[in-house]
Formats: sequence, C-alpha cells, structure tokens
Amino acid sequence: GVNSGEVLVGNIGAHKRFNYAAFGDPVNTAARIEGLNKQYRTWLLVGERTAELVRGAMVLRVVDLVRMKGKTRPVRVFELIGEVGQVEPSVEAVHTRYSAAFSLYQERCFEEARAGFDDVVAACGGDGPAEILSARCTHFLEHPPPPDWDGTWVMQLK
Repeated sequence: GVNSGEVLVGNIGAHKRFNYAAFGDPVNTAARIEGLNKQYRTWLLVGERTAELVRGAMVLRVVDLVRMKGKTRPVRVFELIGEVGQVEPSVEAVHTRYSAAFSLYQERCFEEARAGFDDVVAACGGDGPAEILSARCTHFLEHPPPPDWDGTWVMQLK
C-alpha cells in the first residue's frame, strides 16, 4: 500500500532505545491501503495523492471508494498496473471495461455494473476487484443502499 502526504520522520524515543519511524495520517492510511490488497486480491494499491503524482507515467485503475475503519473521509483507491507504454493493450482494455462498470456502480446502476464486472472476470479468468464488486452489486440489488449513498464502501476491518 502506497500513500503520499506530509509525515514526521526520524529517530523517535529515548537515547538508549529509539526507532527510526514515520508518523502521520498518510502513514496510517498507507498501512490500511496495504491491508486492502488482501480483500481485493491485488498486489499494489495506492491512495489518491499518490495516483495524482504518478498519473501520466503509470497506468492505474480505480478499484473502489472506501472509508476505512476509524476514518471520516473516503479515499479513492487505485491499483498500479504498470508503466505507461509497458502494459499490454489487452490488459488496458479490460481495465477500461472495469472503469466503465465502476462508474455504473457509483451511479447505482447495479444490474448493468454487475454485468460489466462479470465481463471483466470472464475476460481475465478471474479478477479480485471485479468479483468483489459484482457480489456487492448483487447485494445492493437485493438490499438497496440508502438514498444518500455516495458510492463509498465502509470498511469494517483495519
């Protein structure tokens, strides 16, 4: 999990017992983003600020908009796919389809979004984020989110 922002870095502690460490909300958020890799079955997720910093040099796909446990503001999380010009066009095409399905999901078009996510799963022979969001669409078709839902998924685990 990679996140960017201002942090405090240095030797922290007493003279005989100290550690070199980084402190701050961006560090905490990076650790929580790292934990999301297990849930989404991805390898490298980055936060919004990091995505902004590498955009144009790296191929990214939005994975989800999540509010992590203990946080009040949601964070858009991206999967780092590879360097621009080094990613197979077929891989980029699948991720473009995922992005379209994700937009439908955020617009509450759950039936169409689920079909799009299922298409991605079929094209890849499996895709963690698409499988998770397809299941979430099924859940929302049976149990619609409240009218004020903004597309944010609230994480229950750290």
